[in-house]
Amino acid sequence: MGGNLPRSAEGSIAKKLRAVKNGAVARKISKGTYKRIANRANYTRVIGLALETETEELLVIYRPLHENEYELFARPASMFAETVVLRRKPVPRFQKINSEN
Repeated sequence: MGGNLPRSAEGSIAKKLRAVKNGAVARKISKGTYKRIANRANYTRVIGLALETETEELLVIYRPLHENEYELFARPASMFAETVVLRRKPVPRFQKINSEN
């Protein structure tokens, strides 16, 4: 950031910006079943959101619904919610197909 702000103020501002970004992304993601658009056979169930304590990055914790050697996956929420290009069209990386109550 720079400028004349004390180092502690810079850290505080960065922390607030991360919190705002995390909040905006978190509102887009909720528990339920999602289809990974890039791979038609992959469905996942979002279990919840977690905070990576060192970087304060928001992570999506999800379980694959297809056979896999791992029980759970974690992906940065910003990546989970992002749009990717598939066949020259922007599409969501994961598309929600039903909600969990």
